Amino acid sequence: MPETIINNEPANLTYPEDRSLLKDQMVYPGGIRHSLQLPAASEAQQPHWRQERTLGAFLVALILLTGHHFLTQHGLTASQYSLMREHWQNNADILIAGDSRAHGALCPTVMQQFLPGRILNYAFDGLRFNEDYFNALQRVLDENSARPVLLFGVTTQNFLADDAPVVTSRFSRSIKSNLGFLVDLTLPLTARSMIWHRDGWVYEMDESLTHCNKFPVEEPVDLRQADNPLFCPEKLALFLSETRRFTQAGIRVYGFRPPSSSWRLEIDHKFAGFQYDDFIPQFQAAGGVWLNVPQEQWDTYDGVHLTQAAALDFSEYLAQELKARL
Repeated sequence: MPETIINNEPANLTYPEDRSLLKDQMVYPGGIRHSLQLPAASEAQQPHWRQERTLGAFLVALILLTGHHFLTQHGLTASQYSLMREHWQNNADILIAGDSRAHGALCPTVMQQFLPGRILNYAFDGLRFNEDYFNALQRVLDENSARPVLLFGVTTQNFLADDAPVVTSRFSRSIKSNLGFLVDLTLPLTARSMIWHRDGWVYEMDESLTHCNKFPVEEPVDLRQADNPLFCPEKLALFLSETRRFTQAGIRVYGFRPPSSSWRLEIDHKFAGFQYDDFIPQFQAAGGVWLNVPQEQWDTYDGVHLTQAAALDFSEYLAQELKARL
């Protein structure tokens, strides 16, 4: 694979320089706004010994130096990233859409080495399809592009009801329940384990910190049960309707299933109430083009999210697949 410069800034990307506008918030259009709640510092007790003061000063200096390293050496801050994407308009010829699986799986800087035009990643963690998101996609796509493309990483998550829970692993839940106090204390630094880039790509810097591929998720309740209708047919109907609208407007719509492990595929098939075998013909009938992606060819760190190295390799693979169909 050609040498990749991850921090290249795509053309025509701007965000306000007024730092008073920056907010520690991540949100997708029409979705629930999530704030990064940094814990308030408690008043430290006055140390009684010189050694304690020296140790305290050392620890503070270490934290500041570490934080400075993260803030200056790795992409954008969360608030800068969020605000930048809120102001994207007519910025892309090819736009990546979907939830966290597409968010971390596709690096536009890599894909741009094989595809023409400007490529951005406009996926959002936890995304469930809604009208505001589809309108935002059309806003970010350049209306004057000679060949506009929407590339959807389609997952079960996209079609769940807005109040449906997110499935997490037993391992992740154990970490959060038993070591929650430690997460709170280190949040100002661990928040930087997520690296945000100007092309919209995001990945976890320390993939072993909170995830483990060896611990499968607990089986959730059957989403197809009448008394627990977490799968939302209206969201599927909306997606198909928007696919028709995009294609009629001259926008090419492609879809793929982001790679995941075999046990997660089994969970999706068994409990989601959403079957790809039924969905793909409907998507194609609406004007979309489906890209078949091998599911276990790339490494994940939790069963559904690609490692950084796998994401870079997968970005090249999918760019080549898309190139053959443009």
